[in-house]
Amino acid sequence: MNKLIFFLFTLFYLPAYCQISNIEYYKGIKSAEQQILDSNFNSAVNIYYLTFQKNAFVYAKDAYTAAQTALSVDSFEKGFYFLGRGVKQGLTKEIIENSPILRKVKDTPKWISFLEIDYPYFRSSYLLRINNSVKSEIEEIISIDQYFTRKLNNSNFITYVINNRRWKKVVSKLVDDKLIKIIKTYGYPGEKLIGINAQQILYNTLEVDTISKLNAISKGFGYIGSSYSEILLIHYFSNRRDSSLISLLEKELNMGNIQPSQFAVIIDFFAKYSKPVDNPFYNQWHRNTSLVERNRINDRRTSIGLESYENLLLKEARNRNILKSIKNGNTEHIKLWTIWGSY
Repeated sequence: MNKLIFFLFTLFYLPAYCQISNIEYYKGIKSAEQQILDSNFNSAVNIYYLTFQKNAFVYAKDAYTAAQTALSVDSFEKGFYFLGRGVKQGLTKEIIENSPILRKVKDTPKWISFLEIDYPYFRSSYLLRINNSVKSEIEEIISIDQYFTRKLNNSNFITYVINNRRWKKVVSKLVDDKLIKIIKTYGYPGEKLIGINAQQILYNTLEVDTISKLNAISKGFGYIGSSYSEILLIHYFSNRRDSSLISLLEKELNMGNIQPSQFAVIIDFFAKYSKPVDNPFYNQWHRNTSLVERNRINDRRTSIGLESYENLLLKEARNRNILKSIKNGNTEHIKLWTIWGSY
């Protein structure tokens, strides 16, 4: 009965969707981000809105940025639309009430009705959507990975060789015996399948007290998404591997189960440590800075919906400048998500 109520509420609350591919969705998001880089915030809001209208599923971090962008130009109607989509994908009241720019909604009349009517439905819809059994299994897998990773990172000169050998063996077993089986059975266990990592939604660390979390949120720090499977595959491909798993990940990319940016990160590790003949860098994490290879890299990036490498560098430079600004007390920035130079 509850599921029926949530379905009907969503049906009437949100417009009909014409689902586009994961790659086309990402192209829309990157187009909006380019407008933010160019300070064309109203254009960015419109692009976000059109992209979201075409997709029943959007990533929580994109809803976060879209809402920030709308509220920065006082487009409160669209801002609340983006917040509703974000809550449906895992954003919490705590994040909204404390994040830069998003906290502006606390002073609006709409906020109380949003909390009383919209928020509970979308939050429950999110909790009903995720596969909790797979989520629990992935959390168990990553806890094992992190245990041996910490042992390796804390090694001294004498224990490093032993701990490194053990870490490689554990990671291989976790991926070969468990993660691949999950992917083949349920699809790639990312945000679409298991939701947002609860431990990382507030701050990019696994152990931090509540006050530190709120302080981090208030400055715009933190990660919003599902990174456990990505972390495990980064560790897996940090050692020489064959390409047998790549085709499976490509299939998951085309099905929309893994984000293009996460796929690109994983392939960058494969390209760096396995050194395949075609050297397929995406330059999302590891970089091939050869100008001769630049066009091929950009072709790869464009083919999966990513911005050009040059625009990625502009985003990273912007984020490094924002970090300096935050240290000087200015936290009111629209967040664009990158690995390097991020915050």
